[in-house]
Amino acid sequence: MGIARIGTVSVLGVGRMGSALIQTFLSRGILEAEEILGTHHDPRRARQIHRALGITAVTDNRAAVARSDLVLLCVRPQQMPALLNEIADSILPRHTVVSVAVGVPLSWLRRRLPRCGGLFHVHPPSQLTTGATGLSFLARTRGSPAARLRQVTALFRGFGPVICVPEKRIDACAVFAGCSPAFLAHLGLLWAKLGGRFGIPPSIARQIVAATLAGLSKAAEGGTAKFEQIVRNIATPGGVTEAGLRFLDKEGVEDILNAMVVHCLACIESIRSQLMSAYDSQVARPT
Repeated sequence: MGIARIGTVSVLGVGRMGSALIQTFLSRGILEAEEILGTHHDPRRARQIHRALGITAVTDNRAAVARSDLVLLCVRPQQMPALLNEIADSILPRHTVVSVAVGVPLSWLRRRLPRCGGLFHVHPPSQLTTGATGLSFLARTRGSPAARLRQVTALFRGFGPVICVPEKRIDACAVFAGCSPAFLAHLGLLWAKLGGRFGIPPSIARQIVAATLAGLSKAAEGGTAKFEQIVRNIATPGGVTEAGLRFLDKEGVEDILNAMVVHCLACIESIRSQLMSAYDSQVARPT
C-alpha cells in the first residue's frame, strides 16, 4: 500500500482528469492497482479503462462507493447533481469524499452528503493530463478530521506540493494554476507563429519557444525573484528588450490579463449557478 491506512480509493468518472490521477497514483507508487476502483457509465469504456490501467472498473457508482474508503468525485460540474443523487445514500461516516470539480461549493456538497466523514475540494495540477506534475490546492469543510486531511494531503502530495487555502480562494487558484499551463502554451504558439511572419521557419520558431520555456522552467525553481532577475539582466537600459517591455506596458497587457482572469472567474460562477439550477429543478420534479 502506498499510503498507510487510506484503504480503497474509488474514482467516480474516469475521464481525462480521472485517468490522469489514476496513472499518476500508479506510476509514482502512491497507490497499488488493487487499491483503486474506477467508474464509467459506458460498459465498453469501463472495459477499456480496466485493460489500460489494470484497475477494477465498473459502471455502478453505488457499488464502487460501497467498496471504498475514499471517494474521488471526478465528473464534470454539470454531471455532479445526477452523480450525487445516485450515491448520496451510500456515503457513510467512514467515507472521505474529495471533489476535483471546478465551481462546486463544499457547502453545497455537504448538504447533499450529510453523513460524509470528511469532505474536501482539491484542485490538482491540470498538467497531469500531459504527464507533468505541479501544485495542488486543497480546501476542506469545517469539522473534517485532521487525520483525514493528512490522508488527502499525502495522496495529492505525490504530484507536487499541496497548498491549503480557504474555499473562497480556490476559484482564483484554479484559474491562476489550473489554466496557466494552457495560457502560457497558447502564448508560446502565438510567438512561434509570429516568428513565421518575420521569416523564421516554423520548426526553428518552435525550437526557440520550447528552449525559452524550458529555460524559464529551470529559472522558476528559484521563485519569482529569479524572473525579476532575468528581466533585469536581459532588459538593459536603452536596449531593444526594454523598448519592447515598455511597449507592452503602454498597450495595457496587464489590463488584458486582468480582464481575462475576471472572465474566467465569471465562467466558474456561471457553472456554479447552472449547477444550483439543475439540482433545484431535479429536486422539484415530481417522481
